[in-house]
Amino acid sequence: EPMRVALVQGNIEQSLKWDPSHLNETLETYRQLSERSESPDLIVWPESATPFFYQDGGRRAAKVHSVVERSQANLLFGSPAYKQQLDESGKPSKRYRYLNSAYLLTKNNQLVGRSDKVHLVPFGEYVPLANLLSFVDKLAQGIGDFVPGQNSPLPLNGHQVGVLVCYEAIFPAVSRSLVRNGADLIVNITNDAWFGKSSAPWQHLAMTRFRAVENRVWLARCANTGVSALIDPLGRVVRQSHLFQAETVEGDVYFCNETSLYTRTGDSVPLLLSIVVFGWLWQSRKRSLNRC
Repeated sequence: EPMRVALVQGNIEQSLKWDPSHLNETLETYRQLSERSESPDLIVWPESATPFFYQDGGRRAAKVHSVVERSQANLLFGSPAYKQQLDESGKPSKRYRYLNSAYLLTKNNQLVGRSDKVHLVPFGEYVPLANLLSFVDKLAQGIGDFVPGQNSPLPLNGHQVGVLVCYEAIFPAVSRSLVRNGADLIVNITNDAWFGKSSAPWQHLAMTRFRAVENRVWLARCANTGVSALIDPLGRVVRQSHLFQAETVEGDVYFCNETSLYTRTGDSVPLLLSIVVFGWLWQSRKRSLNRC
């Protein structure tokens, strides 16, 4: 049975995305674009679509809930999150760790869960070897102090939705793990605004298509500035958006329950073949030396 999905591409400029003075304008953009869709079952907003901590609730979170009330659709959206660290005695401290997350709200505005990014961008979301590269935080403006969270499928209408945040879509192991844990639909939320008008957004889309092929599932990709797309289990782009254009991409997707060979075996088959080839080469080299 098909599910109608609306991918909302806000096209928020990178320079304005985290500007507090543009926060209400950003939410209004997503509200208006969401209302353009025709009776969707699921509305998807891109990575960090809500540039505030949704988990704090309040007036801003209520604006997100109003979209669900008006559309009567489920809503999956990107938002930063945080967790409080514990001190040495096990009590909450004043230090926090930040997460790049996605939330799923049902048609009844019930929060069913949160999925966090587990593959962070080096020097973009965290600093490798931070103790040795302490000066990087000061030189590279905008580097966030993010940590990996927990990535597990989110329940939706008796099915499971696996979420890939940003460039997690280029790692086969992440999507394979989601499908092995029950996901029968994959959603990729991303913000490719910093790529500019280059070939990079198209390359990102091309790599994402392989995740659908490997696991034989539908994949819905929602990007802030594009390219947003609906991809079938054969890797074909069924619907797609334009770059740097605010629009809503709509189409039907299907939940797929069949398990592909790659989902079951992962990289074990190519690894085994590599061992066989290297073994054959070694034996051939050994015979050549014996003849000499």
